[in-house]
Amino acid sequence: MRRTRLTPFLLFAVVFVVQSVSPTPQTGDSRLSAIAAWQLFTHGNLHLEGYPLVTGLAYQGDLLPVGGHLVPFFPWPPMLLALPGDLIAAALGHPPTGLSIASPSLVGFIEVPTASLLVALTTLVLWRVVLNLPYAWATRRTALIAALTFAFGTIAWSVGSRALWQQTVSMLLLALSLLVLQRLQRAGSRAPAWAALLGVVLVAAVAARPTNLIFAALVGLWMLVTQRPRTPFVLLGALVAATPFVLFSLNQYGTLVPPYYYVPTRLTDPPVYGFFESFALILVSPSRGLLFFVPVVLLAGLGVWLRIRSRQFTGLDAVLVVAIGAQVVLIAFYGSTGGFTYGPRLLMDVVPFIVYLALPAIGLLGRRAAPGGGSDATGAAGRDALVEPAAGPEPSSQKALTSRAPERRLVARRVLAGVVVLVLAWGLFVNATGGLMRAADCWNVTPALVDAQPERVWDWSDPQFLRPYRDLASGVALRQVVAGSCTA
Repeated sequence: MRRTRLTPFLLFAVVFVVQSVSPTPQTGDSRLSAIAAWQLFTHGNLHLEGYPLVTGLAYQGDLLPVGGHLVPFFPWPPMLLALPGDLIAAALGHPPTGLSIASPSLVGFIEVPTASLLVALTTLVLWRVVLNLPYAWATRRTALIAALTFAFGTIAWSVGSRALWQQTVSMLLLALSLLVLQRLQRAGSRAPAWAALLGVVLVAAVAARPTNLIFAALVGLWMLVTQRPRTPFVLLGALVAATPFVLFSLNQYGTLVPPYYYVPTRLTDPPVYGFFESFALILVSPSRGLLFFVPVVLLAGLGVWLRIRSRQFTGLDAVLVVAIGAQVVLIAFYGSTGGFTYGPRLLMDVVPFIVYLALPAIGLLGRRAAPGGGSDATGAAGRDALVEPAAGPEPSSQKALTSRAPERRLVARRVLAGVVVLVLAWGLFVNATGGLMRAADCWNVTPALVDAQPERVWDWSDPQFLRPYRDLASGVALRQVVAGSCTA
């Protein structure tokens, strides 16, 4: 019992420590986070023109001139989460005003621990979500495997914890929305409070990452169909959360929401790839493909099949499937390589949903078999998805075949469990490479900038996840491969 109580603390500590010390900080859209959070804390605004570190930047595409001031172009709410790191750094004598934003970027000293903390919290939320499920496969073992899969077998490690990306914050908020939805469905007299909290979380998710509006809209429609009396409380919570966001945005940007939310200039640039090639890139490109960098998506497909087969597929599951598909389509229209990143960063938001849908497949490793090779499940909700429902008395001519059915089911279970292990092992390998070896990030700039030669994402002779091992084989020192600087 004591070990069980310690599990969440140990899980959080392991994820946070490992990801915090991983030697592969990234820099990109989040690079203004530390200075923007500090400016808001010290001056109550987002005006960054007073910092030579900002005005001296050679590239200023992430800055927006408004009324004689320079404010962040990308969403400001996720940036504010850098404030605790700012305060700690300032207490140690290294305020963010003295940390370089350009190359070599030093803001990773604040961003990486902050992002690692967020990923660790998301891991805990998913662990709790699994334990709240009513199915036989939702055991503590399944919860732990799923949580560790998210933390170390997906781009949550190799990308999410490497900088304070919008998507890092988005993952936590979307995972929280699943937890709140679970609590809402069995809240009883406390349903209005949970419904209002759902509205708050959904607005926060949209504020962190505008593409989350798709999921928020889908949840709203689902609530209207299934829990209409609670929908007004969701709207009330959303209004409460949206009001300060709108008022502050109006004060700083002169519009109800910052321009990025309705005219993201990067999205209006001509796409690098057409829709169909971009769609293929998102799925199977050797350096950006979801199947390579988040292979648990394969188990999500298996998980959906198992849910349908065992009559466990719910309306919420359908919402998640549609949300993932819509995100893929939206990013395909974007037609981008993703820039300086590792794998499919632009799809990182939906990784918690992918892991959630994969749970029945992961559960093949997390549940104990009953004596005789059967399932320990009881009742319709826990029916083994590999067992066909009974169809009445069995003809005598089929008795011999039926007598071998448990053995066949056991073999099928072991085969599928083996597939699950292989998929999870591949995810760990690919994302440990990105999390622990700087050379994997350097693929973006050597031998040429990926945005200058976007066809490199289709180069099967030089996939990003194998670059560190190719460098080692060619004689590059291990220290350089693990923590060296990138040079074009």
